[in-house]
Amino acid sequence: AVTDEPPRSPPPVVAMPTALGTRAAIFDDDIVAVVGSSSGGACFGGGTLGALGNYQAFVAAYDLDGAHLWSSLAASDEFSEPLGVALDGLGGLYVTGRATSGVDLGGGPLDGGASSGDVFVAKYATDGAHAWSKLYGTYGFDAGSAIAVDGEGNLLLTGWFGESIDFGAGVPDAISYEDIFLASLTPDGDAIWATSYG
Repeated sequence: AVTDEPPRSPPPVVAMPTALGTRAAIFDDDIVAVVGSSSGGACFGGGTLGALGNYQAFVAAYDLDGAHLWSSLAASDEFSEPLGVALDGLGGLYVTGRATSGVDLGGGPLDGGASSGDVFVAKYATDGAHAWSKLYGTYGFDAGSAIAVDGEGNLLLTGWFGESIDFGAGVPDAISYEDIFLASLTPDGDAIWATSYG
């Protein structure tokens, strides 16, 4: 049949936020910390964070009943991804991962060494307040993959790096494309020692 009705327009395409959790930690039957990456515009229980865009690191904390305590979203021009989280039982929450082209984890922009990825480490109070954050790496593909707290409250950080990386205690250049690093930092983020394997 012939009709004079104008053709119908297709429905608009709406970009939907996406959040991917990668790690979780619990301490002393008190706080559950979840980290991952979100495309922005996601809500973790305390209101919508950020705008739609590239995936950015998030940190969210809950009590054991699932009630939201706080959440934060990193900001960068490209991509950030947390790969490790730890709680120290003294009010500190630590996150490590990788970021491309710099990142702001709550304390201001940190300049990256290259777009292929740098190691980030950040500390937050258990109320969500940013304590400090640092970025390490050069032109290789670098990432922090796990973090833990030892019996003296110092951090143990591991991951991989592609060319060279220096936490302040010196690490040899990578032998292959991706070598493993192991580093110890104080609760304030200062280097104690670092070594590499590869």
